[in-house]
Amino acid sequence: MDTTKHLSTLMRVMSRFVYLSGLLLLTGCGWEKKVSFTEPSGDATIEILEPFPINASGIRVVLKEGGRRAALYDKRADIFFSFADVVWPKDRGSVAVFACLGGATIELAFDRIRREPKPLGPLSHMVAQHIRANYSVPSEISTDAEIFKWACSDGEKQFQARYPESAAR
Repeated sequence: MDTTKHLSTLMRVMSRFVYLSGLLLLTGCGWEKKVSFTEPSGDATIEILEPFPINASGIRVVLKEGGRRAALYDKRADIFFSFADVVWPKDRGSVAVFACLGGATIELAFDRIRREPKPLGPLSHMVAQHIRANYSVPSEISTDAEIFKWACSDGEKQFQARYPESAAR
């Protein structure tokens, strides 16, 4: 009789565990930070997040600043995040993000004062030069477009070495 009671309790606990595990897998359990880039002053951070536990099913770019969070980019799809770079202009009025997503890219800028997206155009060259300064871009690669193309191919290995936590699960 005592064994039957313990077996019954064990079966209830196990069925709850299976139910909750299945529910967790079906709904996902949130977002996992893959990499972050902090402004030199330390006042703001860009975080690149992927869904957990299945990383390649989306991407989110979040600006954390002054206790506030702003989602700058949010997409649920088959995404293969492989490279990112963030530029914090000295005027502290904006931030620029470039990321490679397995054939696609994120190229965005955000006005930190107005709290709204802005065209990357004026910051594009700055992002390309930041990539050149921080990675071993071959000297024969000279245009901004070539630097971005390099980042999404050969630059991926250097990025993974610098940010091993960014690797997909």
